[in-house]
Amino acid sequence: MTEPNQDPDPFPQFIQPYKEFPSGFTIPEGYKIPGLESDKEMIYRLAEEAKAADFERDQESKEAIFRRWREVFLTGGAAAVIGFSLWACFQVVNDQSASEDAKKAAVAAISSVLTSTVTGIGGYLAGSKSCKP
Repeated sequence: MTEPNQDPDPFPQFIQPYKEFPSGFTIPEGYKIPGLESDKEMIYRLAEEAKAADFERDQESKEAIFRRWREVFLTGGAAAVIGFSLWACFQVVNDQSASEDAKKAAVAAISSVLTSTVTGIGGYLAGSKSCKP
């Protein structure tokens, strides 16, 4: 329990704005000093800033999840296209009824697909490291 003459709050200056200066000069009611906000205004402002920070963190998290899934789908799609191209070329190379010119073209296409794949992977890895902050 507190004594009758003792202030229950040991730090009232942190909770309530000053109404009186040490010299005895008082601030008229309703007058606002620029840059000095009331407790309610400060609490409201801090709550709004906390809400905005939470919203921004949530948005950044959702954007990161979206970017990860986009990378997964793009990588999977590229692998599927490369795999289908190689499969089709190998089918032509292994076909007994295919002409020699078709087989040469298929071998050249396999070489081109593999070269493009290696080049694309190298460019992706180099670009993903240097372009992101």
